[in-house]
Amino acid sequence: MDRTLELRWFIDGPMPDTVRDWFDTLGKASKKERSDVYLLTESSACNVKWRSGKIQTKRRTRPPILAHTPTGFEGWQECWHKWSFGTGDAPPERDDNLWVPVHKTRQQIERDLPTGIVVKIELTRVEAYGEAGWSVCIEAESESPTQPLRDALGHAKYMWMAEAPDLPFSRDTSMGYSRWLHDVAGYPLPPVQAAPTSS
Repeated sequence: MDRTLELRWFIDGPMPDTVRDWFDTLGKASKKERSDVYLLTESSACNVKWRSGKIQTKRRTRPPILAHTPTGFEGWQECWHKWSFGTGDAPPERDDNLWVPVHKTRQQIERDLPTGIVVKIELTRVEAYGEAGWSVCIEAESESPTQPLRDALGHAKYMWMAEAPDLPFSRDTSMGYSRWLHDVAGYPLPPVQAAPTSS
């Protein structure tokens, strides 16, 4: 099991050149293209997908916290526990009411902090239900059940977002994949219920 603390945004439409140019200044990124198949759950706190013969699940462990970046962007900071297990089966058949394929072209940069926590930033083009958009996510990850992730994510925000251009990153565009898929499908989930504190 892994623990992650994430700050993610989804934007509809083509990815602007300014976004690609900014991401290129952050360092050398790995690039992958693939299709994952997501279970359309009834909760933004639960995320289930099939990828490369494995079911990967994420469960949000507490309500989101409103967070800010150095340039003043807002977003929902979410803490997740992640599990995965092999199935050996083919991906589930497409069913718009249950399983939904999402095509992704992702660039990702990783850094290992002295604490052993891994921080990541990714820029991803996404497509589902014939609709295209793009996403940026900053993440801190650890296998330890007790290691605090908040300071690591704060370090990542300052390391990668201090020079970000003017982007439509707000609490309204900040969400996980489950909420985004419901928005694209036309079945929005209830508004975010935030934790009582901000960061």
